[in-house]
Amino acid sequence: KDLIYRHWASSHGGVYVPPSEQSPPNPYLNVPDRDIITTTGLELTLINPAYMTRQVYEMMKHKQTGLRGHITSLNPLRPENAPDAWEVDALKQFEGGRSKVAELVEIDGYDYYRIMHPMFMETSCLKCHADQGYEEGDIRGGISVAVPMKLLWASLFHEMQAASLIYGFLLFLGLYVIYFAVSRFGASRERLAQADMILTDKNETLAEIGAVTQAGSWELDPDDQQVFWSDETYRLHGVPIGQKISLEKGINFYHPDDRQRIGLVVRRAIEQKNAFDFTARLIAANGRLLWVRATGKPVIEKGRLVKLKGVLNDITESKLAEDLARANKKIERKNRELESVISATTHDITSPMTSIDGFSDVLESSLENVETLMATAQVSSPTHDKLSQSVQLCRESIGYIKKSTERVQALLDGLAQVGQVGQVPLEKERLDMNGLIGDLLDVFRYKIDQSKATVHVADLPSCVADASQMKQLFSNLIGNALKYADPEKPCVIDIRGDNRQGQVVYSVADSGIGIPSDVQEQIFEVFTQLDSRSEGMGLGLSIVRKIVERHDGRLWVESTPGEGSTFFVSFGAAG
Repeated sequence: KDLIYRHWASSHGGVYVPPSEQSPPNPYLNVPDRDIITTTGLELTLINPAYMTRQVYEMMKHKQTGLRGHITSLNPLRPENAPDAWEVDALKQFEGGRSKVAELVEIDGYDYYRIMHPMFMETSCLKCHADQGYEEGDIRGGISVAVPMKLLWASLFHEMQAASLIYGFLLFLGLYVIYFAVSRFGASRERLAQADMILTDKNETLAEIGAVTQAGSWELDPDDQQVFWSDETYRLHGVPIGQKISLEKGINFYHPDDRQRIGLVVRRAIEQKNAFDFTARLIAANGRLLWVRATGKPVIEKGRLVKLKGVLNDITESKLAEDLARANKKIERKNRELESVISATTHDITSPMTSIDGFSDVLESSLENVETLMATAQVSSPTHDKLSQSVQLCRESIGYIKKSTERVQALLDGLAQVGQVGQVPLEKERLDMNGLIGDLLDVFRYKIDQSKATVHVADLPSCVADASQMKQLFSNLIGNALKYADPEKPCVIDIRGDNRQGQVVYSVADSGIGIPSDVQEQIFEVFTQLDSRSEGMGLGLSIVRKIVERHDGRLWVESTPGEGSTFFVSFGAAG
């Protein structure tokens, strides 16, 4: 109706009123005869349609109803008419062809129903706006209205009550008219029409609310098996609004594995007149898979089921979140089981490996006895040569056995560390990282001197973490920096740390051989080795990653082959 009032004023070229404090001459209206004096000496000023609309909205605002109105444009004459962010988006949609924009939004902490219609340039509008470059038919701007939802709900409640009273009154009135006279029939029809208009208007409002909340309604006629959907229910199914839907066709929108169950639920609800509530997978007409929750209840009149009605909600996002959380818990459980298997296997294999190593020492000692006997006993030269060859072969074999047992033992030790990282409870505390790194460098002093490495340590901030696991983490990073040093240039290790937005970030940089970009993500996996000639087992960085994950931290690497690598870890800073 705001647009109708505006159209009326525009068709008459505006209206003249006496200027006053509330209606001063419009400084933004540059037209002839803006201000006139009548033949009787009365001063009048022209109120153009935009000026009139703005004054109406200001009067509405002063009534403190909570209603808000605004006439605006992307190119306003009056700066105060400039659009807010929501109106800018709506005006751009009008330029793209939209005829109306409506949405539930929050304003100043309260829910509002905002609606906006475009204003098109008419011939009568060019009187004021031709100098802005507009032509007839252009979108001049729009009128937006914001209605507090509490008013809508209160109005709906009261008007529904009023409608119910009207229907009751009309029923009584109809009986009265039939019994006494037919003269009042016209009045009753008029009241009925008014009630229908109220209900129709409120149903449109509820439909728009349903579109925002992604909840649609439905009704089922148990006699002819026809289903009636709201507009939002049609949209959820991807079906043109108004298309006839039978119960069978509606059920066929669901996933094949869910159809039989849903059909059984609906048939039971019809036969037993009971309510239902289920979740299922729905396949829209465009092939999109949705998770929906359907609720329904019977409507019974005089003991007879007249219809089933209910609501259909799109719960896809919440369902996917639940599935992801369930999958994460399953992965965590499998990881714990794997850690237990690793721990048990490591323990079972360690004992026989110790025996193999011990028996190798026994064999080596026995070979020494054989060599002593060969030196003292008188043995022919050919026999002595054969025995010497056998002894040498045994010594080499024992050497291979010892190296193999050492490598297996190193693997077992690494696996034990992997298992312990996940099983030992964390004992987080405020850590002095300067002292912790200093103690580790004392442990590495011999290797540092052997590698002729230079280690720089900046002043490190504290963090909240488990001390033993932090020692293991930085021990692995420092050990790798020494292990993968570039033999063609000096080995330099730089350890730093700083606070970044509530997190403390540590870095261990080296001047080593570097890591190719295509394997930088793989190096954190178990048994991954950058150099196949390395003596390691490829477990060090996987242990580092596991420690960081247990501390809810982050681990990454930046590296250039031939220049070196920098490993970063971040944790919660100490308070």
